Amino acid sequence: MSGENRFRRLIAMGCLVCLLFSLAACGTEVPAISLNFDTATPAVTATADVTATTQTTATVEPAGSATAAPSAAASPATTDEPATTDGPAQPVTLQPVTTAAPVDSGGNDNSVPDNFTAGAGYGTVYPFFARLYGSISSEQSCLYGFADGQGRVVCRAAYEAVKTITRDGTRMYVACRYEGDTVRVAVIGQSGGWVYRYDMPYAARGWLEQLDNDWQGVPVYNGSQWGAVGFDGALLTDYHFSAPVCVRGDVVCEGVTEGNRYCVNYYRLDGSKIIGPLTLANSGVAARAFALMGMDGGLSLYMDENGYWGYADNGGSPKYPASFTNAERFSNGQAVATERNGQSYALDATGNSTPYDGARSLLGYGLALVSTGGGLKLANADTLAALPISVGDSTAVVAMDGQTVALLDGNGLLRICATDGRQLANVQLPQGSRIVQAGPQADGLVMVLVQGNAIQQEQVLLYDASGQALLPPMKRVECYGSLFAVSDGHDAGLMD
Repeated sequence: MSGENRFRRLIAMGCLVCLLFSLAACGTEVPAISLNFDTATPAVTATADVTATTQTTATVEPAGSATAAPSAAASPATTDEPATTDGPAQPVTLQPVTTAAPVDSGGNDNSVPDNFTAGAGYGTVYPFFARLYGSISSEQSCLYGFADGQGRVVCRAAYEAVKTITRDGTRMYVACRYEGDTVRVAVIGQSGGWVYRYDMPYAARGWLEQLDNDWQGVPVYNGSQWGAVGFDGALLTDYHFSAPVCVRGDVVCEGVTEGNRYCVNYYRLDGSKIIGPLTLANSGVAARAFALMGMDGGLSLYMDENGYWGYADNGGSPKYPASFTNAERFSNGQAVATERNGQSYALDATGNSTPYDGARSLLGYGLALVSTGGGLKLANADTLAALPISVGDSTAVVAMDGQTVALLDGNGLLRICATDGRQLANVQLPQGSRIVQAGPQADGLVMVLVQGNAIQQEQVLLYDASGQALLPPMKRVECYGSLFAVSDGHDAGLMD
């Protein structure tokens, strides 16, 4: 199964930045919260049946085209929140889902659908995962299916990966499984009312790893040409292109190979060309090519024959000549790039550059981690203005949303701070804990992996900005708005 294990976990991960710097305290003192790891994890048991459907390749299904209706799931089980916070135990409702056929069978039971089928009555659909084969860090951990908000299975667990992107509060899912040299893809709307199903060559899979919330849509394939579908299920751009495309800011970015160079062409949504090809790498395929694609303020990155970066305007003329050893694409009218002598500059779209003593790592939500001669600081990603939050000796920093930041140090202290400098909560975790997810799929939340003495004792915990644990300790958690796909390591379910 060539290459499959490398893509079994395309989970939407938040920005995780590793740091090693001296400690500086932040804000007012907040009582620490201790965790009790003796709390038993509740068992999840239920079954659900679905009607069979026929597998279709390169198919677009609108709402109402589905012929299969999900059967009702078992009655929800209820459990109490474990004593992992300083507040009273809060009830949580579990909507359990399992596959009608055991995952161990290899998904060969044809009595249930293994391809997502569009339906008008789902309301909202959510990925769930079947039995785990290892820890959250395992390369071969689970298979994904889809259920509605009532826990009713609409597609059994047969997909090896599901990637979620969110825009303006609306989600879109990209599910895939690998069959030899073919990747079977389903692009699914949040409501389940539409789906684009197609097969693509395994060699074209690179965009799956780099799909993120900056994309206005997802590549779709008709067997010969590529287009892109938006969050409403309509095509953003028709099937005009020879390679997978990324749509950012109403500009279509197409990555193509020109000899030994990897290049990008830019088009309008109607397929008319703006500029290209502009080189992004001088050999093979750039590992982060899709992250570099995009036009902002009429400027786009290019690489010269010597491997230096510059910025070109829509006419192909250099706005900033290729002299940078490190550069990022323009966003919100600004970029940071580093010259060969090590000097960094903040650039604007008019051609002005300002010396900048440092570099930035984008955290999302308009926030960045900035390294300067004075140390590491949190800052506004656009203006680079420092926030009144001390990074201290944190080993991980994530933006929970545009107003909240979580910082975890090597001693297991999780600090949750507002961007105005107020400290909202302290949560004391065991040493060795690490942040595993935060961000677009979990606005206002931070997820941590608490490591026990063995892999089997690892637990995933989810906190809000007040430091309140939202779920019992789980082996795996993924966030979809106000609903969570969870597993206790044996069974899987949905929790609100």
